[in-house]
Amino acid sequence: MASSRLALAQQQQPATQASACLYAFEWIHSVRMPLQPDPHAAYSYVVPTLPADGPPVGFLIDADFPYAAWFSWTTYGEHARAFSLASDHDIVPEPGSTNPFVTFNPVFAPIRHYRLLLLPPGATVAPSLADIPNRLTMPTDVSTFAIAYRVYQAFPGYNLGGSGGPTDTPFPAVYAIDYETGEPLDCARYNALPANVGRLPTDTPEVYNLYATTSADIAPGREHRALAEAERILRVPELAALQSKIGWQFAPQIDPTLVTFTRPPLVAGADVSSIPPPDNCAGYLGARVDPRRVALIRVPRVAAIFDTAALDPDTTYPDSEAAYASLTMYGAAVNTYEPGEAESTSLADAEFQPDATGGSTIVVWPRNLAMSERESLFAYARHRGWPLIRGGKVGPFTTANMLLRLKGASPDYYGAYTPIPDVRTGVPCYFDNAPPGTPWTAIESASDPMSYVASFQNIGDAAPQGVHCESVAEVLDGSCLNRLEAHIEDSGGTYFSSLSGPSSGSP
Repeated sequence: MASSRLALAQQQQPATQASACLYAFEWIHSVRMPLQPDPHAAYSYVVPTLPADGPPVGFLIDADFPYAAWFSWTTYGEHARAFSLASDHDIVPEPGSTNPFVTFNPVFAPIRHYRLLLLPPGATVAPSLADIPNRLTMPTDVSTFAIAYRVYQAFPGYNLGGSGGPTDTPFPAVYAIDYETGEPLDCARYNALPANVGRLPTDTPEVYNLYATTSADIAPGREHRALAEAERILRVPELAALQSKIGWQFAPQIDPTLVTFTRPPLVAGADVSSIPPPDNCAGYLGARVDPRRVALIRVPRVAAIFDTAALDPDTTYPDSEAAYASLTMYGAAVNTYEPGEAESTSLADAEFQPDATGGSTIVVWPRNLAMSERESLFAYARHRGWPLIRGGKVGPFTTANMLLRLKGASPDYYGAYTPIPDVRTGVPCYFDNAPPGTPWTAIESASDPMSYVASFQNIGDAAPQGVHCESVAEVLDGSCLNRLEAHIEDSGGTYFSSLSGPSSGSP
């Protein structure tokens, strides 16, 4: 089977092999503002630059579908705004290949090749390229732009980008081409990445997905070294522009007793679900968490996702409510994903530890908590099956913020965060009529800030809602939990979902 896959791939390579474009890799399990990726995901970037004269340059992505839950390709143009997008399930495979991201297709399909062309608007391509059905439009408002390849929740045994592993799957290669002749070009002439940042696709980082493993799989010091290496991408202006902007990291404080999840404004480098985006807000939820207090957060019903920890050779891509969900803490200090540990900064999918009703209660604990109180709190949470997340740190450019991501949400899933007219409400976007650059904290000035907060009124029992606890003692005696239950009920919901079916949770 491997030989037939190789033969197919060889037939589809450019006639004369030229050097591939270099990548900048943001594959890290430790995070610190401004690098705020999801530690369950791999973010990889190519930065092409186009000269004013010379041959008509396009780019060819030659790839196998990754072994993962979700992926996308996005181009970014002026001001790092998303310009074009190719989503995993929409990509057409090469003849004889299978797209494993199409519902009910086998996720371990061995022949899984595709090609994707990046072209300027209105380009006419050579006959040798005409049969490639997947195309992205290159930005025309800048001479240097960014291509982002995002992969979420790689399968066990594969690297964070969903390649390598037991199938020795190659990481996608991006080639510069003369799109009028079909001839390959040397990408070194069109690559803006410096040599000390860029790496070939055959030289991916030795970073693997830790999901469904234990913290014993983390080598001491390795994660901090990986973060330091990834921070070099900030030296590249086009990649620095993709990171969070100063000021955006200050989340609104709507009620200091509550943990309120809202949708931040759409910023540079945003990972969008469509072009144009559905509105002027991010596709995820975020909340400020008091770094000095314990927080209890409840999601009465966690989305049904594609759990990559429970795969067998015959697994097919599920018809689930979403492909992936995660909750991650960010801030001014380094936080590290350590699966199963109280010190972890992130959890995803089964790590939410849903209870018998499908809900999850998460405990966020402050970094300065006394050791004796930590032990009591951790024991209490673990006895109840509540996952723990270490709190973030406030700095001069950021509050301690949690981001709740949902990837590959089904269009008819009521709990998804972005609205679809006549299909789902989503969480309202405050920034639709706001001027560019309006900070996230502007929500505080709304006539009714709580109307922009995720609640049962807009996304049903999928809404994350939280309270800050006055002390660890208030957690241990149950009074903080009582306040959380009362807060959820005040918004029209219930702590335990009483709804039996996926569609019955619609508000």
